[in-house]
Amino acid sequence: MNFADVASGMYNKVAWEFEYCQSIGRDVSMTVETQDIGLDSATFYEEGKQQMQNVLVAVNTTLHANFPDVFQGMEIHDYINWLTLTDSPGVEYSAHRLPVSVYVWQWWFALPDYTAERAELWDFLAAQPYDISVITFEAQLLLSSRQADLQFFIDEAAAHGYQVALAIGAAVMAQTGYHDYVLSLMQMAANFYEYGPLADPLHPPEGARAPEAIPPPAEGYGGAEEDIPPPLGGTLYPPTTKPPTTPPPATTAPPPTTPVPTTLAPTPTDLTWPTEQGGMGPTHPAAGDPSGTGAVPTVPKTPPALQTSSSDRAAAGAAPLLVAIAVAVIVGFAMGV
Repeated sequence: MNFADVASGMYNKVAWEFEYCQSIGRDVSMTVETQDIGLDSATFYEEGKQQMQNVLVAVNTTLHANFPDVFQGMEIHDYINWLTLTDSPGVEYSAHRLPVSVYVWQWWFALPDYTAERAELWDFLAAQPYDISVITFEAQLLLSSRQADLQFFIDEAAAHGYQVALAIGAAVMAQTGYHDYVLSLMQMAANFYEYGPLADPLHPPEGARAPEAIPPPAEGYGGAEEDIPPPLGGTLYPPTTKPPTTPPPATTAPPPTTPVPTTLAPTPTDLTWPTEQGGMGPTHPAAGDPSGTGAVPTVPKTPPALQTSSSDRAAAGAAPLLVAIAVAVIVGFAMGV
């Protein structure tokens, strides 16, 4: 994750990390931020779409020239904030179509009722001046309780020309105390990749590793007590804070002659919106919590090494899944102005 918004600063922040990866033969990609995180120099939120694309083209050229053996391209974090990014005044897009991937944290887009939201996603990605082939998709809850819906999303993405990488979207997962939980989800991803969607991920087919069930950590799980938003017909993403449940008091301007008419705010429906920062999103009865109380589904404990073979599913014509799982954490970045 590269928190910079100019080409020189962006390159300087990651050059030493790329040098290290090159010294040990490890591939590495770079992600940029589009969200308003309260530090203008760390995000393209205020620069806009065209400026971001020009900077990414310049940095991509330099990284490819200096680290051709390990540089694996760029990613944009994230879809919802990119969707609402403004135009850059007086700046044109570069003619170069840069290959990038994009993060999508809205895991509920995999649920059947979110047809319009998925359609908006496909239309948006197709309209961008990039070559986008990979979607990094939040899969923490889907892996543990809704694998059929996850497969549905992967199949639909494939029909639109996109491969899907699975992510656990919480930076806290980089901490040592969370590694058992992360590894357990990786085993679920390996079984999903090998055998397809399982009705009960804790009891995979004979011959697969069946890990012991443990609850996820309380911290970093992301909005378990909130409801997922309703389908909105592909308009824009709903607000990230809960709207008021009662109208504010009526106000009247000081009357020099005639009072200003009172205007009351409309009373919204009783909905609770998810928090973008959580990444994973919330839990509700349709997402693996039949009790409706916000209980968190259980997942397996520490599995052995991640399985990677996909021959059986490939032979059966399974939809492409580029990466079994990618732990999306922010590690080793330098923050500066």
